[in-house]
Amino acid sequence: MLSIFTISLSCFGLRAQDVSYVRKFSLEINHHQGLFVPKNQYINYLIQDKISAFEVKFAIQPAPRKGWVNQFAIRKFGLGYYQGQLGNKDILGDVKSLVPFIQLGIKSWDRFQINTNIGVGIAMMSKYFHPVNNYSNKLIGSKYNAHIKLGIEVNYAFSHFDLASGIVFSHFSNGSRKHPNDGLNIVTGSVGINYKFGKTLQVKNCCHNYPKLKSEFTVILNQAWKQENKQDPHTYYVANINISYTKGINSRQRLGIGIDLFYDESVERGYWTRTPKTSFKNRISQAVFLSHELAINKVSFITQIGTYTLYNTKPNSKPFYNRLGLRYKFSKHFLANFGLKGYLGNSDFIEMGIGYYFNKK
Repeated sequence: MLSIFTISLSCFGLRAQDVSYVRKFSLEINHHQGLFVPKNQYINYLIQDKISAFEVKFAIQPAPRKGWVNQFAIRKFGLGYYQGQLGNKDILGDVKSLVPFIQLGIKSWDRFQINTNIGVGIAMMSKYFHPVNNYSNKLIGSKYNAHIKLGIEVNYAFSHFDLASGIVFSHFSNGSRKHPNDGLNIVTGSVGINYKFGKTLQVKNCCHNYPKLKSEFTVILNQAWKQENKQDPHTYYVANINISYTKGINSRQRLGIGIDLFYDESVERGYWTRTPKTSFKNRISQAVFLSHELAINKVSFITQIGTYTLYNTKPNSKPFYNRLGLRYKFSKHFLANFGLKGYLGNSDFIEMGIGYYFNKK
């Protein structure tokens, strides 16, 4: 997926903040206009109008006295409201979403800043597939979907407001909980204004030698539910054990390897007219993967790419799968996990789970 490449690339460019004065709160309004990333010719047939949207984002600048704020050049974090047209009001309708986000600094020169934005939220579609009322929409099969936003933004700062412009990639998908689920991938250019208010904070950085992250072992048990295809109305259960070893390469990132064990009831089910039972061994598969982690205090952004190595029935014909995840460490050894697994553009399922981790001594 494009999102995995974008996050991994932007992480390596993060730079600590320079000496500056910032306001504690901000309210940003953006206008978006762009195009679909075509996955097939069917999208070109559907699009009859421009793809445009507006976005309102409320953000907080965290206290710069916290070490991890300076270390990761965290400009701000907050909540955004996104509303836009999808190019065909009768079939695709429009989308409304709420997306929590975090903005990380890449580079700054006096009044200029280059930042990257990462957000994951929930979107509501006004139009989606219905076998009678909207059978032409073969892209989205549910009203509620995940909305993943990744963007690069350039800001020019004035005393109380910024002028902002950027490029944003948006992905909408229900994680195969309901078919059809080809998903929507949109790239937009954005322009806007960011008004700053509230208490003034001083961000001042010196040269710091932050310690390298400790190497880590992690075991996570995930669960998910999915539909296999639009001809099969059944919802199937999926379980996954994700085992990984990651080595700290600097104070912000880890690289590692791991093993996935899958139990997938949808394997070899086929259409609803086929036998609903499959043997247990056909539902089991094993895979290996490479992993990248961006760790910000207790929160980690995970990207993984893997391939199946042991199976009786291969779960998918594509050679590689990928995973985009968000983890929160809520205690010394336990974490919560939320992830989206897919096949280089097509979603497989949305997973949630609990994990155990410990550092290598």
